[in-house]
Amino acid sequence: MLTVHYGGFTAGHGIFVVVVFGQYVFENSADPRLNDLWELIQESNLLLAFSALFLSHGYSFITNFINREEYRRLTLSRLMMLPYRRVVLLHISIIVGGLLMAFLQSPTVGLLFFIVLKIIMDIRAHLREHALKER
Repeated sequence: MLTVHYGGFTAGHGIFVVVVFGQYVFENSADPRLNDLWELIQESNLLLAFSALFLSHGYSFITNFINREEYRRLTLSRLMMLPYRRVVLLHISIIVGGLLMAFLQSPTVGLLFFIVLKIIMDIRAHLREHALKER
């Protein structure tokens, strides 16, 4: 159930990003499709970034949730709410980054803002989350 709920929420988030900020990504395409996005990922060398995210979160999952047995200490309702702290901050950073992109007419500025803020948020949230569980 958690996967369906959070997956739906994330899909809605992705649709919002593409609808609001897609003009910067698909400037030359009147009808963007998933293949266009995949080509953009490959051309921009984003596959390395996506792989790094997948590996880092996978490592954290195995190390903390499985090996340190965090699953024994967490209730389903607590697990359900954990991602939403990050999601709220993610929404704020996307909106502010998108506004910067639109105002300055430069996707680079918005992207840099988003990347820096996302890294800071992820590190803080990760450290806080796992520090609380070890107490």
